[in-house]
Amino acid sequence: MHSRIFLTLVFLLCVQGGLWAQDASPPPLFSISSQKANVTFSPLNSDPSEYTYHEFSALSIGRGISPNDVTQSKIACLSFKEERLDKGAPSTSVKTYFVTNSEQLNFALGIDSKANASAGLGKAKLRYKFNLSAKFNQRSMVFVFKASTNYGRWGIKNVKLTKTAEELKSYGKRFEDVCGSRYVNYEWRGASVSAIVTLLSVSEEFRTSFLSEMSASGGWGEVSGGAASKLNIELGRKGTQDRITVEVGATGGDGMGALGKVIEGMLSSSAKTSIEKIGAALEEYISKFKAENAIATLYQVRPMTDWGWDPSSITSPWSDLKERQLRNIAEEYVLAVSDLELSQAIAKGNHPLSTLWDKTRIERLRRDIPDAEAYLRELDDAHELCKRNIETLECIVPAKYGRLVDDWDIRPPKVQFDSYQLTQEEIRVVLDAAPPERDRIANEFAPEVKKFAALYGLNAPHPLSATFWFQEADGQTYQVSTEEPEDGKTGYLWWGDINHPKTEEWLRGWALKWGGAHSGVFYWVIKDRLGRTFWLPLVEASWSGGNHTWKMVF
Repeated sequence: MHSRIFLTLVFLLCVQGGLWAQDASPPPLFSISSQKANVTFSPLNSDPSEYTYHEFSALSIGRGISPNDVTQSKIACLSFKEERLDKGAPSTSVKTYFVTNSEQLNFALGIDSKANASAGLGKAKLRYKFNLSAKFNQRSMVFVFKASTNYGRWGIKNVKLTKTAEELKSYGKRFEDVCGSRYVNYEWRGASVSAIVTLLSVSEEFRTSFLSEMSASGGWGEVSGGAASKLNIELGRKGTQDRITVEVGATGGDGMGALGKVIEGMLSSSAKTSIEKIGAALEEYISKFKAENAIATLYQVRPMTDWGWDPSSITSPWSDLKERQLRNIAEEYVLAVSDLELSQAIAKGNHPLSTLWDKTRIERLRRDIPDAEAYLRELDDAHELCKRNIETLECIVPAKYGRLVDDWDIRPPKVQFDSYQLTQEEIRVVLDAAPPERDRIANEFAPEVKKFAALYGLNAPHPLSATFWFQEADGQTYQVSTEEPEDGKTGYLWWGDINHPKTEEWLRGWALKWGGAHSGVFYWVIKDRLGRTFWLPLVEASWSGGNHTWKMVF
């Protein structure tokens, strides 16, 4: 693959079981289906009744936790027997999600956002092995392909407080410090394999049409129907593999490297990739795992008041405000770590930008690195203080420190069109019309426009060269133009004035001279000075004899 290939495969072996709290007078339980395997996404909640998987979580069947830090282990304060409640055949599902931020990403992966925020910041590299800032921007779209198997619930019975817990239950704060204020009464067990696919240099045409299909679900969530069809078309385009970045990681299990290569091979091959093919690869992989090597994927918790604990001495419980502030600190740390690591690589000469920046900028970067390191320590201190000082109404969040490396330096290229008084969408509508109609349609959008002109240009930080290529529907590719230096990569795709050159006419002329019947996509192939290559779709075209169709897809 010519560009950064960044596919993250997060392998989650998950055991789910429900804890049924039983003694002479069992406390009332939530009404929960025995088939429940997936928690629904909900707004931020500082004290939820359900938690999902996280490798640093302290949740465990029959054990206690405190909402301010769900990664802090407590001593065993409940005596119980564990039992499997659902003994039927396991169920497997395969889903695809579109996500727009880190919390939605965690939800799609089945990773608990609350535990993710609570975990010590020094573990940031372990919980996020990718650059969030490079994912969630206007040039990228993030998809999660996930196969999961549910083995049912595990629960507890014959529950009672231990002797130590009985002695502490009247001492509200002390009891919580030792035993926690919540306990796990159910857990579901299962396994899941997830592939995060980040598509770079997304065309406005694909983004707009895809998001219109997702509007009913709030602009994100499970991909199906028309949205799935559009994603399949995009995955099948030439050069899609050059606009995806890939990393393989695992939590438990072996062979993830092999699975990563299978999916990477799908994206790299000349054959069209589909949602179904990726899902089938994940499902085949997950079929190797059994209930014996599953772990918890979903927990339900209950308050320790079920066992006589008195919480009245806790005057300032963990709040939604402090939960949001803790999450903000944790996510800012992740972004700051990514920025620092990139800066250090540039300063040491271990990154392509090391040769593209001038000496003055490199020296300034080296001088600023110690300040960035101090900022990380400040965030770490604020994070720990936020969790520890639960009596305060809110946490102290450090002022943000400016990034040392601007996203502009590493972002993927984008085709940009300009036309007087018209938006990108209006330009696309005009260009989709037959040439004789374009002046009239443009004039309807903006009466000031008499002669429609569409100027195209390459919006990229470090371009090297650009070439026009054509890919036929059968996958064959043909070079349309010679490679040109980036300095000249701007021009008019169309201009109503016949005295000006028009790239569209030149492309149409190339197609018609070819003869025969053909259909496919014209691409603008961009190489940059970071060693990357991007195939950016420009026009869908088909022709036979003197007839042809033309649809803009930039």
